[in-house]
Amino acid sequence: MSKKNVQGKLYLAAKTALVNCLGLRPRETVLILTDSLKRNVALPFRQVAEDIGSEVIMAEMVRRKYPGEEPPAQIAAILAAVDVALCATSVSMSFTDARKSASEKGTRMALMPGISDSILLRGMSADYRNIMRRTCKLQRLMKGAKAIRVKTKAGTDVLLPIKGRRIYADTGLIQEKGAYGNLPAGEVCVAPIEGLSEGVVVVDATIGHMGQVTRPVRLMVKAGTAVEISGGASAKRLRQMLKPHGRNAYNVAEIGIGTNDRARISGNILEDEKVMGTVHIALGDNARGLGGKVFAGTHLDCLITKPSVWFDRVQIMKEGRFLISIC
Repeated sequence: MSKKNVQGKLYLAAKTALVNCLGLRPRETVLILTDSLKRNVALPFRQVAEDIGSEVIMAEMVRRKYPGEEPPAQIAAILAAVDVALCATSVSMSFTDARKSASEKGTRMALMPGISDSILLRGMSADYRNIMRRTCKLQRLMKGAKAIRVKTKAGTDVLLPIKGRRIYADTGLIQEKGAYGNLPAGEVCVAPIEGLSEGVVVVDATIGHMGQVTRPVRLMVKAGTAVEISGGASAKRLRQMLKPHGRNAYNVAEIGIGTNDRARISGNILEDEKVMGTVHIALGDNARGLGGKVFAGTHLDCLITKPSVWFDRVQIMKEGRFLISIC
């Protein structure tokens, strides 16, 4: 494919994100936020916004070191002052005070941590109306559950109580005032009740801010906390990433189920956690974006493939395939 064709496809993907997903309109103010590693991926978004007739601010900040690290105060102020923000950055800003404050002020925000040209092209080619219907149906089913159980042949067997917790549907349609989400999108997620999750999680695919694991990483979960992390080099790296943030970083913060049929395992958690039929369980912060009670300086998603999943006693997935119609 020629460079011109690629640029044209990237422009159309950026237009899908800004117009179809974020509902950007002429004369609205929009911040395109990036860093030095993602500058080129961000450029098509600026061009689309200019062509729409929006008031465009493009800002580049120093790359953050870890997911959840706050942006500079000046960037936080702009985020809270614009109508729309698109964050094409190296690491996630979802679990930051800056994102939370901007959402409370009414900014519509799409977060694209680790975005690449290939993920943009693949992820934004999905039919987001179908993803919305699929995701919202799964959300309704999850709302009635007291607990979620996940098992895999690799060794995962964990029970996560969720009774009374808000269920979030990441549909990719971010058009209400204060709404935010990932792009590419497609997941249902919830913060398990703190202190109650029990069992074993075997991560066999991707860990946020790390990439694909070199061998499965085993998390022993007791009283809602990962008390043991084992599994070679990837486990060592995960322990190193969590340690600076203290005890709260080991909190079982989230369980999510992917609903995007166009997403593929790429080694980038932004895309991987959206893959239809996968489960991700996160460690760390659940207070800034999921309605939980634990504040931590990080939030790391851990991906599990081919899971069998139960909502209470009802099995909804067997080895990565849904047993119910969610389309």
